[in-house]
Amino acid sequence: NIMVIDDLANRKHDCDLLLDQNFYIGLKNRYTNLVPKKCVLMLGPKYALLRPEFLSLKQKISPHNGTVKYIFVFMGSGDQSNETGKVLAALKKMEFRGLVDVVVGVANPHKKVIEKICNKTENFIFHQNVDNMAKLMSKADFAIGAAGATTWERCSLGLPSLVLSTAENQVEIAKGASELGLIAYLGSSCDINELDIQNALVNLFRSRKNLIDMQQKNMKYVDGAGIKRILQKVK
Repeated sequence: NIMVIDDLANRKHDCDLLLDQNFYIGLKNRYTNLVPKKCVLMLGPKYALLRPEFLSLKQKISPHNGTVKYIFVFMGSGDQSNETGKVLAALKKMEFRGLVDVVVGVANPHKKVIEKICNKTENFIFHQNVDNMAKLMSKADFAIGAAGATTWERCSLGLPSLVLSTAENQVEIAKGASELGLIAYLGSSCDINELDIQNALVNLFRSRKNLIDMQQKNMKYVDGAGIKRILQKVK
């Protein structure tokens, strides 16, 4: 048996199983005419490939009370355009007084500058190339991030989030998740400045009900048991 993992849906596959863990508008028809009729399709975040610690920590998440005192920021491992810098500038301008965990990957070309900003800002905590991402996310009550694979990690922990797409293949994912009410999608990073981020955050933080609803939808839609479902299909 041959299993394919794809999230582009732009080529044909001769396979027995296909996994695409992302959500898209029109998901059910995404691979029509691209795979054999006998192919078992595993589509959507219920098949998300999440590490076991996300499922474990999910059981310990408290109901959101609609206030934001702890923010988790991660804009992807590379972040070539320094979206992290935009986010930090926006948080400083709006004078956010809660704690902010700032995570950068080892490939981030702006990591030294971001570290300096964090060192000069009392409530910003700098993290590089971490191996405890799930634990950091579980402590936060809001996240700001890119629309990559971490979208489903945030959702599995019920973390309301403001999301930017930082690559073309993230746009459909972000729009789909926004359509479901799982995230607040601001748009493509190349069209967004720090004032846009600041205004979006101010508006989001004013609506306690929206934050509570977002948490509930996230935890219901992404339950963290994706690997178990995949193994059942493979067997």
